[in-house]
Amino acid sequence: MRLLGRPPNREITTQMTQEESDSEQGKRKPVLLGGGSRFVRNKLQGKTFLVPSFITLVGIFCGFLGIVSAFRGDFVYSCKCIALAILLDGLDGRVARSLNATSPFGREFDSLSDVIAFGVAPATLVYSWGFSATADEFGLLVAFVFVVCGATRLARFNITSTGEMDMPVSGGGFQGLPIPGAAAAIASIIYCFPQPLSGEVLTGAMMGYTILIAALMVSSLGFFSVKHVKLTEGNVRIKVVLLAAVVALVWKYNTVMILLGSTAYALSGVAGYVWSKFFPSSWERQRSFMGLSSEPED
Repeated sequence: MRLLGRPPNREITTQMTQEESDSEQGKRKPVLLGGGSRFVRNKLQGKTFLVPSFITLVGIFCGFLGIVSAFRGDFVYSCKCIALAILLDGLDGRVARSLNATSPFGREFDSLSDVIAFGVAPATLVYSWGFSATADEFGLLVAFVFVVCGATRLARFNITSTGEMDMPVSGGGFQGLPIPGAAAAIASIIYCFPQPLSGEVLTGAMMGYTILIAALMVSSLGFFSVKHVKLTEGNVRIKVVLLAAVVALVWKYNTVMILLGSTAYALSGVAGYVWSKFFPSSWERQRSFMGLSSEPED
């Protein structure tokens, strides 16, 4: 006795089963893709530090290539390698923070990269370009002093950033000229005037400038960080116009503007110190206009 009426149609049941199977197959594709992405994430979990470390590794290669190019006499190419290393140095830290992949290993690895790309490479470049022909031995000593001051600057930054030593910064931002800025100050001159130096006067002047840049790295003067410049504070319209004018000038006169910009930043610590001592109120207004923070850079 059938309580539910006539038996179900087998054709309809088979068709419904096929439709359900097709729909289930269609639903499985995103599940498989999702499982694959989870598999990749599980494999990369705990290894995200490799991404900024790879960027740092490329920066080391740029520094090494800059050294080799300087010895070969290709000074312009060496300057370009140093410039690319500067861009990578600013990128690896941002990538590490965005991926939450900061680590003591990455900090030390980045410092070693900076010594090669911004210490040894510019020193080799300025020695091969300006010192080797006229003042070989003394020029070698000046280039070595630049490397030592750069390494000292990085060591001091590492111990202050980890809180092992507390040193107040005069003017906020960085304490001492950052070593990428020092490398840019040296390389921009050679990029603008790629012909090797000749004559004792020019060689002596370049030696004095190199020693000055090296001394600024180990000084206690404050140098502002680009991260602290905020376009949203102060007079935004003036800042946007100034930024557009700088970009246009760099695009039109890139060689001269790179030289002026690098030299101005290298000497900005001295100018800011003198300004703050003789015109303190004007200096504070200028800092507020630029949106600079008085907190030290981490």
